[in-house]
Amino acid sequence: APAPAAAGAPAPAPATASAPFVIPDWCVAPRAPCAAHLLVWRGAALVETIALSGRPFRTVGRLAECDLVLEHSSASRRHAAVLHHRSGAFYLLDLGSAHGTFLGGTRLTPHEPTLWREGVACVFGASTRTHVLQLRSGQPLQPPSAPAPAAPPLPAAPAAPPPRAAAVAAAPAIPATVAAA
Repeated sequence: APAPAAAGAPAPAPATASAPFVIPDWCVAPRAPCAAHLLVWRGAALVETIALSGRPFRTVGRLAECDLVLEHSSASRRHAAVLHHRSGAFYLLDLGSAHGTFLGGTRLTPHEPTLWREGVACVFGASTRTHVLQLRSGQPLQPPSAPAPAAPPLPAAPAAPPPRAAAVAAAPAIPATVAAA
């Protein structure tokens, strides 16, 4: 679900070096205390827990300057952003990545903030790691039931041309004298 717009809201903050995207006016730092975390899974193994407190957004990508650095080759330098809404909700924003950001198995529309519900799995590009939003601490840690699919595979090239194309290619040439008549 796209982020709600506030009526009469001021213009969003422009992109800067620390925020390579237009920061929505509703994007604010979570109120303290904030127990929200990203749980990073590789299969059934929890490999990292990332606190989401203290800042209005977190950048995600391959660049060392990103808040969450991705090491997978399919990740873009500035891949996505996790945004905190003033209501307490979190949104995910694909920054125009080449290989996509998948939330609950659905590829996000670039540059459109999408509500990230608790427990929903996210995959950046074709990474084998799955990121799951946890809003409250003390909840049981369970790996995602099924990892969100990465980018869909490209269709295989046909081994031979379709039958009709083969028939046209094999048609006899028309003699020049018949063609001139």
